[in-house]
Order: sequence, then structure tokens, then C-alpha cells
Amino acid sequence: MTDSQDLERTIQELRAARGALEDERRRYAELFDAAPDALFVTSNEGRITATNRAALELLGLSETRVTGQKLAKFLPARAQEALAAALEALAQGEPIVEGDLLLRPEGGSERIVQARAVTISDDEVRWALRDVTAQRATEEALRIANARLEDRVTERSAEIDRQRALLEALLEQNPVGIAIVDETEQVVLANAEAARMLGGAGAPSEVEGYRLDGSPYDGDWPALRSLRSGELVFGERARIVRADGEQAVVEINSGPIRDGAGRTVAAVSVFRDVTLAEQREQAEREFVSNAAHELRTPLAAIIGAVEVLQAGAKDDPAERDRFLAHVERQCRRLERLTAALLTLARVQTQDEAPRLEIVQLCPLFQEVADSLHPAPRVSVQVDCGDDVAVFANRALLEEAVVNLAVNALKYTLRGTITLGATEPEPGFVDVEVRDTGRGMTAADRKRAVERFYRGDDDASGGFGLGLAIVAAAAEAMGSQLEIESAPRKGTTVRLRLRAARVLVT
Repeated sequence: MTDSQDLERTIQELRAARGALEDERRRYAELFDAAPDALFVTSNEGRITATNRAALELLGLSETRVTGQKLAKFLPARAQEALAAALEALAQGEPIVEGDLLLRPEGGSERIVQARAVTISDDEVRWALRDVTAQRATEEALRIANARLEDRVTERSAEIDRQRALLEALLEQNPVGIAIVDETEQVVLANAEAARMLGGAGAPSEVEGYRLDGSPYDGDWPALRSLRSGELVFGERARIVRADGEQAVVEINSGPIRDGAGRTVAAVSVFRDVTLAEQREQAEREFVSNAAHELRTPLAAIIGAVEVLQAGAKDDPAERDRFLAHVERQCRRLERLTAALLTLARVQTQDEAPRLEIVQLCPLFQEVADSLHPAPRVSVQVDCGDDVAVFANRALLEEAVVNLAVNALKYTLRGTITLGATEPEPGFVDVEVRDTGRGMTAADRKRAVERFYRGDDDASGGFGLGLAIVAAAAEAMGSQLEIESAPRKGTTVRLRLRAARVLVT
């Protein structure tokens, strides 16, 4: 083959290679221009050398107004620093730089674009920008919504915790007992008061209890009846025997707890300790019975005496005087009872505060002593300094001393009853009534000042009002009743009052 032929063949190969290269460049230009992302080619300094159609649409400008401009021109001032940092990173050899940029299109609002830059030659950088404004707005909205939701959850959780703490405090500090029994008839919740009343019982059936008529509970406690049949129980009273042997009278309210389908899943019982109230009511019931009996006796005696007088005894001076004296004694007894009840009512209703004055004790004690009628082997004496005086209401103090003295007479068969006054400390005087009688048990001493209370061995026929009147009078005068006593050791009852001095002119 000649040299000319070789040259021709070489020229043809070059033409074919140039055509293939042109075809490849055209295909690349078409792909570049048709790419969905905005593509920019810039120099290392960020000057734009080429753009695709999407880039021009994003900027809202023609190719002639874009080519040759720096990319930074189309960014707001606060975003240009990020662009400069990206170019610096690429210049230092970073292969790819990614991040969000703010873009400022012609005549439009700022857009957020996700930028990805790579170095394609020593002096060229290709940028791919994707508009993520809506996406970032959605993400920001979701972030704000999540933050608000988190705040609401936090607030709600705090509120739930606060309500739970309040509920727990309400249950534990409630003065009534609250217990819940589940379907297995076991106690699943009991506050402190319920635990105190029920002891450590894990189920109602383990509690020893009786109705007020004395019949025992045998698997039919109110809570179990509510659980089994849905019964509502209101105000049922029961006597519970605790593990320590102490008894308490409780008032029980009980009802079923149902789920959304109406099925009974538990029962709740509310217990209220009414031991003292029951004792008071029992004492008042006994008082009514005893008072009716005691009133009937003197009234019957008075009526009998009047009938005898009317039948002719009035014509016999001796018989007349004897029956009239009998009528007088019975009337006095009725008078004492009436006066005791009225005094207690006046003091305890506190219609008006008692007026305090200076009261000399010796004259008062002597008057009380002279009014008493002790048994043959009992003496009454006064132990008081002539100048001892107190601030008190004379009527209340006299009533208190009389009741204490009469009470001492009931239980002293022999010995001495002393009306005395001592000064235990400067500024105070103890008004005391001391006897050498049979004394009191600890149980009687504990309940001695309750209205209508009479000891188990009280055969005196009294109404149980004497010490109650004294205690009420002491409280009205700003004092308290103190009792020292023991069986067969006698009794001392005292009131501590403020001392006073009588000025003699």
C-alpha cells in the first residue's frame, strides 16, 4: 500500500472518531439540558459557564443573562458565605460538597435548593440544584408540630402525674377507709384508714365482723354482695374485730364497679369509723331508758303520797308532814335532774360567753359544804386559804364544785371529802375535790366526762351528767378537767384557773 493510501485511511479514521465524539458530545448536551435538576457548570471561582433548561427556569432568566455571571449573584447575602465555603472545600481537594442553599430567582421569592457540587476538571465545577422549598417547609411544619405535640405530651404527662399524686394523697390522707375488691374477692387497693380498720386482711372473708344485732358476717360483707349481685349498700353498720383484739363500729357504703360492657369487675367499699358516735348513741339510748325509769319512780312516789294525803292522811299532822317531806324530796330530785340538763345545754350551746369575775374560794367552798348531806361515816372539810381567789364565772364554778362534791358522796362510804385549793405555780390555782372513796378504773376514767356515761358497776341511780357538766363548765372558763384515780385509792378531780387577788381597803 502506498503512502497516499495510508494517509487517506488515517484521515478517514480521524473523521470517524471526530463524528463519534461529536455524537457523544451532542448526546451529553441533550442529557445535560434535559436533566430534571438544575445543572450549572462554573469555574473554580464560581463563574457560570453553562446551564441547562431547568437551571434557567429556576432562575427565571435567559441563558445570555446567566452565562458569565457568578453563581453568588443569584444568592442572598446571608447564603453567599456558604457558597464560598463550598468552593474553598472543593479547591482543597474535597471530592463532593453537599448542603442547602438559598436561591433568589429573578422577580420571585427565595427558594431553598439542595446543592451538590463536584470538581470535573482543574478549572470546572458542576453544580446540581434541586428545589426543596416545599419539602423543607413540610419538614419545618412537621418539626414544629412535633415540638408542640411533645410540649403537649409533656404538659399532659405532668398534669397526669399531678392528678395521680393528688389522687394518691386523697386516698391515703382521707379520714374514711376506701377498699377495692376484685373479681377474685381479694382486696387489691386499701388506703391507710381502711388498712387500720381491716388490719392485714387480704379478703373481706378474712375479717371477723358482726352486725349490730350480734349476727356474724358469713361471706356476705357489703363489698361481696356488691361484687356478686351488684347490690348498692348505704349506711350499713358493722362491728369489726381487728387483729389486735380491739373492736370498732364502722359505717359501710358499697357498690359495684363495671367495665364498658356493663360487666361487674370489682366492688368499692367506703368505711367510716363511727365507734365514738355509736357509743354516744348507745349511751343516749340508755339514758332515755334510765331517765324514763328514774322519772317514773319519783313521779309515782309523788302521786302515791298525794293519793294517801287525799284519802285522809292530811288530817293527821304527823302523817301529813311525813308525806309532804317525801313529796319534797322527790321534787328536789326532779329539780336536780332538770337543772343539770339545763346547765349542760347552756354551756355547750355557747349562746353567750360566760362573764369572768374575781371569786373567793373559801366562802364558796363553805356554802357548798354546808349544803351537802354526807353519810354518817363521811365528813366534809374545806382546805383553802382565806385570801385565795380565782378569775371565774361564779355560777359555773359553783355548779362544778357542787357536782364534784355530790359525785364524791355517791362513791364514798367512809372517810373524808375535801374541797381544797392549791397554788401549783405562780399565777394559777387548782380547785380540787378529793375523796377517799372506791376510786375509778382506767376504763371509767377515760370515759368519765362523756354525757350520760355510767360505769358498769354504777348502782347509784345517777344519770351520768355530773362530770360532763363539770368538764363543760371548765372548758367555758378556759380550763380543763383533770382526774387522778385508781380502784380503792380514792379520786381527785381538779380545775386549774388563773389566780386573782382581793384588795382589802
